[in-house]
Amino acid sequence: MTRSRAVTALLMLALVAASVPGVLVANAETELEKAERVAAETQRSRNVAESAYVADQAIASDLEIRLSVTLETYRRVNAELETLGLRLAGERADMDAIRGEVIALDNEAQQRAVGAYIRSLAVPGSSMFLSGTFESLSLANETIKRASELDESLFEQLDSRRADLAEHTLELQTGLDELALLNDELAAARVELEELFTQADARVAEAFRNLEAADQAFRAAQADLEEAQAKYRWTGSVEQWRWLVEKYFPLDRVDEALRVMACESRGNPNAKNPSSTATGLFQFLDGTWAWMSVMSGWGGHSRLDPEANTAVAAYLMDFSIRSGHPGGAWGHWECKP
Repeated sequence: MTRSRAVTALLMLALVAASVPGVLVANAETELEKAERVAAETQRSRNVAESAYVADQAIASDLEIRLSVTLETYRRVNAELETLGLRLAGERADMDAIRGEVIALDNEAQQRAVGAYIRSLAVPGSSMFLSGTFESLSLANETIKRASELDESLFEQLDSRRADLAEHTLELQTGLDELALLNDELAAARVELEELFTQADARVAEAFRNLEAADQAFRAAQADLEEAQAKYRWTGSVEQWRWLVEKYFPLDRVDEALRVMACESRGNPNAKNPSSTATGLFQFLDGTWAWMSVMSGWGGHSRLDPEANTAVAAYLMDFSIRSGHPGGAWGHWECKP
């Protein structure tokens, strides 16, 4: 009996010993499959979320283009108004000067005509001028002819200045019509700018409200990926992000961008400044991210997302160049390359 029990025990021990490696392998495979499934599901969720922003990004890009065009129109019309205003002021000054000359010449012409008339009365037979006879009419014609001969140059000058005055009057009216059209265009541009800024402000406000939610969602997704795949580890070097920087920055700015990143976050995508809201590889503040993420087409993404952070940084650098930032391409960062 004792021997039989011993044999049975040995047989059971052998069976257990033989089955343990298989159980461990099976368990390991199950965990690996689970990890891979979780990682794939998480990645699919992120892909779906990113796809949902495609239309929003297109709208943001269109909004930026419309803002840029309308701002340029506003600037151009203001410049044209300033130039036209100076021209009209010159026209008015010229007209005042010519009008004064015309009045003076007209007065002089009248004085000379009166003088010629008085002189004609002093000649023999001048009493007939008042008789209403044929001779008096002849005398009057002779008086006018004499005055015209004496003052021909004066009347020519007077006619010339009157023609100048008429020309300046026409130019002034043309300028005033152009001024009215420019004012209408400026008013339309102002209304459109107000509408576009309202739209932009609404989008920025929404992005700002959703900022923390986006950060938390990314943290959760990142934690799932780390736990499932155990692949994401920060090495402490910015060189691991060179491929990403090259994807979004011009080639001649890649090394500069990496130096700024090294100074700002040391290449840690989770870096957060304890004394401000600066977060991510390029240390975006809340307000800057809310505005620039929308304008660059990355609205709704987290600053903790390395690709989003890098893409928006490239946009902000380009924006600094286009807008003529006093600090240059990297004027929006504390760290400089």
